[in-house]
Amino acid sequence: MNEPRQASADSPPLPGTVLPWTGHTHSPNATRTFAAEWIRWVEPAAIIALSGPMGSGKTCFTQGLAEGLKIDEAVTSPTFTLVHEYGDGPLLIHLDLYRVQDSQEALDFGLEEYANGPWITVVEWADRLTDWLPPSAWHITLTPGANPHMRTITINREASL
Repeated sequence: MNEPRQASADSPPLPGTVLPWTGHTHSPNATRTFAAEWIRWVEPAAIIALSGPMGSGKTCFTQGLAEGLKIDEAVTSPTFTLVHEYGDGPLLIHLDLYRVQDSQEALDFGLEEYANGPWITVVEWADRLTDWLPPSAWHITLTPGANPHMRTITINREASL
C-alpha cells in the first residue's frame, strides 16, 4: 500500500501515490523543475487547479508545466487578459481568474470552451470556481514557507479550498 510521503523538489509524486501529497521546494527554479517533472505523469486533457495567496508561485509552477510539455514560449501571468494559449495546437491553456469574482462570471467569459479540449488547462485562483471544476481536476495548493523562496506544494484530486 502506498503511504503519503514528503519530498523535495526533485521527487514529485509518482502515479499511485496516496493523495493528498505534500512536498517542498526551496527556490523558484526548484518549483519550476518540480512542475516540469510532475507533468510527465499527468493524463492528457487534464485540468490543473492552482490555489495559493498572491506571490505563492502559481505562475512559476505553470512555467514549469510548460517546460515539461516542451513549450519554448515565455509563460507569463494572464491576469489582465484572463487567458494565454501556449504551444502548437495549443498544448497548454493558462487561465488566471484573479480578476473574476465567481464561477458565473468565469462561465460568462467562456471558460467552458477552454476546459473541453485535448490540451492541459491550468487555472490560477481556482478557488473562485470550486463549483465548476470537474471531479477529475488536479488541485494544487502552493503555500509560502519560512523563507521567501520556500514553497509547500500539496497535490490532491479533491478540492480542499
